[in-house]
Amino acid sequence: MVRVFLFLMVLLESAVAAPVPDNAAAVKDLAEAHRNERDVIAQESMAQWTSVMGVTSIMGTLLTLVAAGAALWSVHLSRRALGQAEESVARTVETGEAQARAYVYASAASFSSEGPDILISVTNTGQTPAAYFQAGGEAVLVGDGKVQEAIQIKEYEKKEWPALGAGTTLKVKLAVNQAIISRFQSGKAQGQNLLVMGTILYRDVFGFHFETGFAFYVKPGDGRFRRPVANLPAFEPTDPPKGKSPYWQAR
Repeated sequence: MVRVFLFLMVLLESAVAAPVPDNAAAVKDLAEAHRNERDVIAQESMAQWTSVMGVTSIMGTLLTLVAAGAALWSVHLSRRALGQAEESVARTVETGEAQARAYVYASAASFSSEGPDILISVTNTGQTPAAYFQAGGEAVLVGDGKVQEAIQIKEYEKKEWPALGAGTTLKVKLAVNQAIISRFQSGKAQGQNLLVMGTILYRDVFGFHFETGFAFYVKPGDGRFRRPVANLPAFEPTDPPKGKSPYWQAR
């Protein structure tokens, strides 16, 4: 029994006296490994967030571009709609003016009872008055069958008259060569026809100027003027008359 006790005491002393291994290096290595692992995880996390932020930035840029494109397209559509509306209004105004404006032309011709003159009946078939009108022309003698080819509308010296009301007719004296009229009326024209031709220029209430041509002829021994077949200007837009007009200036 004493021997067993002594043996146990010897073992205990050996255990106490045995050297303890140094684990400081191992702990340090383990801590370093953990720190490196945390750094790697942090770097990976940062890289992921950087990628997410990059994608978010790109998507934001794309959305901005899409929004800008949509805004530009909306502006384009608005401008086109505005342009179409303006064109529609312009067409409506133009149609309304065309329906309401004055339409002035020479409706008939006749001899004057007061001398060797030609009277032209100027008629306005429009819905509004003509602010003023001018008429000018000439009279020539032409052979039978040559009336149509003799019609040549030129620039004539015109005489001016004030406003011509809607739906009214006014007879005006045309300034032509009276000697030709006298020769025809006296029977000295040797079978020739008397051709009267010219133009009427007028201004409507909207401020636009128009020109209409006319032509009439009468056979020897017949006092009735007829209209020849001719391609004459009819209510064609034209420039304002040259020179000073009291009626034109007043309006």
